[in-house]
Amino acid sequence: TAYEIWSWLEFRCALPIYKPAEYLSKKNITGVWNNIATTKKDINSFGLSFDSVCRKIINSGDTTQFWNDVWHDTGTVKSEFPLLDVIEKKKSCTVAERITNNGPLWQWKSTPVDYGTCLELDRLNRSIAQFRIKSGSDKWTCPLDKEGRYTVASLRMKIDNIHINNSV
Repeated sequence: TAYEIWSWLEFRCALPIYKPAEYLSKKNITGVWNNIATTKKDINSFGLSFDSVCRKIINSGDTTQFWNDVWHDTGTVKSEFPLLDVIEKKKSCTVAERITNNGPLWQWKSTPVDYGTCLELDRLNRSIAQFRIKSGSDKWTCPLDKEGRYTVASLRMKIDNIHINNSV
């Protein structure tokens, strides 16, 4: 039932506003962060993407992984530009290591030459052209709440709305 699903999520999903970016990107995490990362899959099973619940706001870009964290458009840069991810030298680089206010700093294993990879590079360059690094720490926000805070109530409302719409 929706109540059982909600009770389970409420127990598993006590997300703080600020989280170290590296934890959600690691594969071998333990403890509460493992529960949070696992919840990503569970939230998807309710018809809601984790990325619509937690999103990274970039300021300095020092604590956000360029390829692995959700900060760019609708998903990870890795999923949006898979051909470029293949030729990236440092998969765990930060946003600050790849984007400067003077333009991008790419480090490829090999120069992008094939048509598909060059198209991806052009799209990525255009999508980050207006992006500017700022002062201050990167932070997590929750788009479900007007103030950007994660609350159990905001997640429950979203799940209930999905459940109601799917049962009509």
